[in-house]
Amino acid sequence: MPVMLELSCGGCPATARVGPLRRRAESVFGGGLCAIITDDPEALTPKGWIMFDPWTYCTYCPTCWAGINGDHTPVAEGSQDHA
Repeated sequence: MPVMLELSCGGCPATARVGPLRRRAESVFGGGLCAIITDDPEALTPKGWIMFDPWTYCTYCPTCWAGINGDHTPVAEGSQDHA
């Protein structure tokens, strides 16, 4: 059964659903070995949402994140440009 996550904004009552997160087996070296791969929740985050802000690791909706950055343009995680 797939797992769904519900994001809650740390600055307002906004929420968003992420998922489904799935696990799957992928063949390694084309033989009988396989690796269990789990989807990355951050890769499934809705556009504009910040799942773990780089300073506090809080989650923010696009509107609150724009207000935090003061420029209405969400900064990509890991970016050195924090205007």
